[in-house]
Amino acid sequence: MSATDPASRTFRVACAHFSPEELEATRRLLGLLGTHLKQRWMLAEAGEPADVVLLNLDQHAPADFDRRAALAGCSQRPREHPAGTLHRPLRGYELLALLNKEAPAAQPSATPAVAEAAARYRLRCWPYEANGWDVMQWRIMAAMRRTYRSVQELAVHTGATPDQVQRCIDAVSRLGALERAVDRQPAATAARPAGLLGLAVRVGAILGFSR
Repeated sequence: MSATDPASRTFRVACAHFSPEELEATRRLLGLLGTHLKQRWMLAEAGEPADVVLLNLDQHAPADFDRRAALAGCSQRPREHPAGTLHRPLRGYELLALLNKEAPAAQPSATPAVAEAAARYRLRCWPYEANGWDVMQWRIMAAMRRTYRSVQELAVHTGATPDQVQRCIDAVSRLGALERAVDRQPAATAARPAGLLGLAVRVGAILGFSR
């Protein structure tokens, strides 16, 4: 990758052996992930240098791509390939994790993060309001259902960025569904309709978040 300040450039991802439909789907996916990416990413046009190349491993023909770029394989059967192979069609959370790893974020002021790093959190109950949240937020909440974890521990455990973890913690805290290790006294919470709470528990169980 270039030594240019990451905050001042746009990163590019190229796709090898992708059909026109897959290229367009990747372009749309990058747009959807935009607010969750640490840096600006766009699809590289033909002949443009790339920072990451996604290689379709289901096609066995030789591929011509930028050898200086980080290479990530994708396949309809990723378990038949080396660890780190992405699913094909691409899954948003996998692409997000890959691109955020390859393009470091600009370093913000560390003071708030340092203050929160010492805190540890556990989910008091599964909030029914979270039913419409994205998969990464569900994963973060599931990771602290039975164990107190810090922001950094949750990031390592789930593959999320610390910023994603902190935003999730803030959102869950506003719902009164979070407990801090430094303050384990149950906070007063608004009564929740029993039917909706039961539905949330069932949804969590279907998604594999039950014990």
